[in-house]
Amino acid sequence: MAHALILGRTESGKSTLAKLFAKQLRKRGRRVILHDPCADSSFPADARFLDMGQLAERARVERSAHVFIDESSAAFDDGRNLDHSWLATRSRHWGHSCYFIGQRAPQVPKTMRDQCSTLFLFSSSVSDGVIHADEWGREELRECNTLEQFEFFRVDRSRTLERFRIVNFREIVAVSRG
Repeated sequence: MAHALILGRTESGKSTLAKLFAKQLRKRGRRVILHDPCADSSFPADARFLDMGQLAERARVERSAHVFIDESSAAFDDGRNLDHSWLATRSRHWGHSCYFIGQRAPQVPKTMRDQCSTLFLFSSSVSDGVIHADEWGREELRECNTLEQFEFFRVDRSRTLERFRIVNFREIVAVSRG
């Protein structure tokens, strides 16, 4: 199991992508656990939590779930809460995959970002693009400020980069591969 970051500006497409992933996972019989401080009832999930402590408690008794943490910046506070950081640093041992959803890289503690093997990057600021290019080893990420709504880069730790677009709120198509 692997963790992922889904980052980008407000209304760039992050939640749409996360919902598409959750829907597909549930279709395949996978458990989806959600932390959502906005209480979005349209997000497909088997269990929902407004409180990160309760979500972490649940994750410790479950096995092999896909854990979506929306508004990661608010969820992790300053990154020192052991219940919260457990999700990024040790939940893999329980078979979990975590998806940290947020607006900006600096809002998700670096230790959490470093635990992720995939980045889904939507439109972001130039300064965030510099951070991503450095952390993921792909200069193309500096261009994240040019992405249109529902376009994103997908990059993994092997430095494979692809550009995608969400169409019809149901389908993801490749725009280019690098």
